[in-house]
Amino acid sequence: MRLLVDRQGVQVMLDLQSLRYAVLVADHHSFRKAAVALGVHQSAIGRRVRSLEDAIGVSIFERRSGGAYLTGAGAEFVATIRRVLQEIDTAISVAGVAGLGATGRITVGWYASLSSGELRATLVDYIGRYPAVMIRVVEGSRSRLIASLKSKEIDIAIVAGKVDRMIGDAMSLWSERIMVAVPQEHPLAAHSRIHWQDLKGERFLLTSQDPAPEIHDILIGHVAAGDKPTILSHDVSRENVLSMVGAGQGISLLHECGTGATYPGVVYREIYRDGEPTLVDNVAYWLTANDNPAFRRFLSLLRERYPGGTRVP
Repeated sequence: MRLLVDRQGVQVMLDLQSLRYAVLVADHHSFRKAAVALGVHQSAIGRRVRSLEDAIGVSIFERRSGGAYLTGAGAEFVATIRRVLQEIDTAISVAGVAGLGATGRITVGWYASLSSGELRATLVDYIGRYPAVMIRVVEGSRSRLIASLKSKEIDIAIVAGKVDRMIGDAMSLWSERIMVAVPQEHPLAAHSRIHWQDLKGERFLLTSQDPAPEIHDILIGHVAAGDKPTILSHDVSRENVLSMVGAGQGISLLHECGTGATYPGVVYREIYRDGEPTLVDNVAYWLTANDNPAFRRFLSLLRERYPGGTRVP
């Protein structure tokens, strides 16, 4: 490997191996001892260092019978070269590690809660394996996340619903339950299980932000014909909707991952239909051309944790 430098307007090509030899001779104060440390012939080091001195036009060492000693100019040269070599070694090491995905940055798009659930567990697992990777989580509506994915602002989008092949590469991941949040004093709070028919006549509080439209569709789809529920949509966060539930203003639906956070006066219950919990699928989307090593490691982790997931190109 060679290093191109400018010496008084003249470009000089320096051999990095010769630079390392010069530093080693300076450390040992001897060409012979440096050769022994490297396991090479003393003459090989001597020739390299002499060529280096010729290239820079300065004597680096004063050669004596008792050893090799730095000249004044040589001392300054070796001090500078030592720093340069350390920076080069560091750069090579960092680049190599980044190529393995052990460092770097990944941006994950998500529109539900990270208070609990599979994504939170996956992120914790990833951080444990690659603690030097910086993880950025972007929360937004489904449409915003898909747009951010296509504009390469995020590496991967994880959203609920069925696979949409028009978005990009995709992989089905986990399924999670739909839960109902009810006030602690509500009669439904005494039930260990709640069925959809138990929700007739209730007032539902939903956020206008995603995934509320999807929750809205699930709600409409599971309520019997002719029993259209009362739905109040609020342009606030899920957290504020749940606070309103705790204040007795109504009940709400949410993904299971949102039940890791507690709110005063709110209890969570599963919703069943025909003896089975109501589930919603989650899908990961990404761009095929994304060669971010940190993202590729994250994708590999998803495949490892959810081997049953189906990749759809």
